[in-house]
Amino acid sequence: MNTAKVYAIPTFLFIGLLFNALLLNTTAEAADWLFYQGPCSEFPDCNKNCISKGFPMGGKCVPPAPGKTHACYCVST
Repeated sequence: MNTAKVYAIPTFLFIGLLFNALLLNTTAEAADWLFYQGPCSEFPDCNKNCISKGFPMGGKCVPPAPGKTHACYCVST
């Protein structure tokens, strides 16, 4: 029996699955980068503050962790 042909099928299957995984991974959208500015209480308009600092996507107030006070983050990609 020719063992080279037996091992060829799993090898090609593995290469095909690996190629698909890499292809799907590269088409995913990038996550936004958030740059900490400080507590939202210090920035009445977080969005306007971030735009004035050169972040065209603006900013948003979000809690850095569950149960924490909101903080101003500037958004960049």
